[in-house]
Amino acid sequence: MFRRLSAYYINRPFQQKMMLVMLLVLGMTVAVLSYSNISVLNRSFGRMTNEQTVEMAGQVTLRIKSFILDTNQLIDYIITDPAMTAFVGGDMTADDEERLIRMLERYSGSNKDIAGLLAVDRKGNMFSGSMDVLNSKPLIFEDWYLESAADADTFHVFSRPIGRNITSFTIPTKRTMSSLSARRCLMRRAR
Repeated sequence: MFRRLSAYYINRPFQQKMMLVMLLVLGMTVAVLSYSNISVLNRSFGRMTNEQTVEMAGQVTLRIKSFILDTNQLIDYIITDPAMTAFVGGDMTADDEERLIRMLERYSGSNKDIAGLLAVDRKGNMFSGSMDVLNSKPLIFEDWYLESAADADTFHVFSRPIGRNITSFTIPTKRTMSSLSARRCLMRRAR
């Protein structure tokens, strides 16, 4: 086959030989430039993708930090309320109960990021306008409660909803299953 090609090339006029050589050189140039262009584009797209991923992760981090800060400030405000202090202290009146339920409903209803607010005292009594227990197990024996009570001044954020004995009945289950939980023990601060 090589002999046929060389015989074909040798028996051609000079113009055709030059045309074949030029086409061969041009084809090789196009192939090399195409390969290098694809390689540069792939690196460029990879770098852009990495930069966008890092930027998006930064935005998510900022959003979570903002959520934690806002929620922590909300909790600080709620625990200073006299109705909450009365609930935690165990000497709650009917007026305190009405005020506390309105306050919890107002904050959980006005912020789309809050599925519900729940207050639990040392005896396991629960107070909420938008959350309920799933079974009769006392909340003071739940892992989240014990962790929060052990480190009372720390703001805790968890994303694992499985095993919790509480649910929000104002937000569909699918949304609460993918949300973060934030909690802090109020008992020591509300004394």
